[in-house]
Amino acid sequence: IDLCAAKDVTIEEMDAALIPLGVAMKLQEGYRANLLPRSSTFKKWGIIVTNSIGKIDHTYCGDNDEWKLAVFCLKGRDFINGKKCTVIHKGDKIAQFELVSIMPKVELNKNDSGLECINKTAQLYDNVISRTKNNISLAQYDEIIDVLNKCEAIDIIATDMNADIAHYAQHILMPIGKPIHVYENQDLQVHASLNVPSTHVVILVTKTGFKRHILDNARILCRRGITTIAITPDNKGPISKYVTYTIKAESNETFMKLRDVIFSISTKFIFDLFFTSLCAINYENTLNSDEFYNKTVD
Repeated sequence: IDLCAAKDVTIEEMDAALIPLGVAMKLQEGYRANLLPRSSTFKKWGIIVTNSIGKIDHTYCGDNDEWKLAVFCLKGRDFINGKKCTVIHKGDKIAQFELVSIMPKVELNKNDSGLECINKTAQLYDNVISRTKNNISLAQYDEIIDVLNKCEAIDIIATDMNADIAHYAQHILMPIGKPIHVYENQDLQVHASLNVPSTHVVILVTKTGFKRHILDNARILCRRGITTIAITPDNKGPISKYVTYTIKAESNETFMKLRDVIFSISTKFIFDLFFTSLCAINYENTLNSDEFYNKTVD
């Protein structure tokens, strides 16, 4: 959403200023506004935003809490009294903002009681699952389910803790009647990337999206034209260039001790969604497979 200057402001070259935007609002708790320059801001006025992104939370809502854009003039576009400067006029579109949901803070503290830990963990699950659900594009999800349903087999490339999640997926997806392969050894991952048939779908699970061996596999699969799905926290990161679909899983860097837990909850939820959707499509076959499994496995 575009924002305009609320009054005329003159900024001398190599000087800073706060430009009032004539906007104030009370955001819903759990959301933040990111205040950003427009793509044309520097080109037109030679100014940059000093703090890169202005972050406004729900507490900034007082009577005098007007939004302002903090800028620095690198290159003046005008001359006034012999000084190079930039003049921004009232009504000039100089900024934009986007609303983003933020994960409520969940912290573990020394001497937390058992009940406190239970409640905090339950809150964490609710928060992560809600955000993961909101990240999913329904149109893209329907396409993913369609390719998973039509493929002959599913291959999952993952390492370390992600491999444990992949084995969980392998188990729950078994009733849909497709072979599910998990590759956690790096040599076997490369071998699979070079040799999987075009009738397979490959899922890459990565907490970062930029580890070299994961990117190498994604590039190989891309060159071969294999349908791929990346489950990763950054759906616009490096790996997104080489895969067919990207699903954003949650992983919050501000909770270092809980980051792996958050990613695990989110990724397992995504695989659970795959399972329920594919079971709904193949309902009778899934029931028969489940009955056979219960009769043969203790």
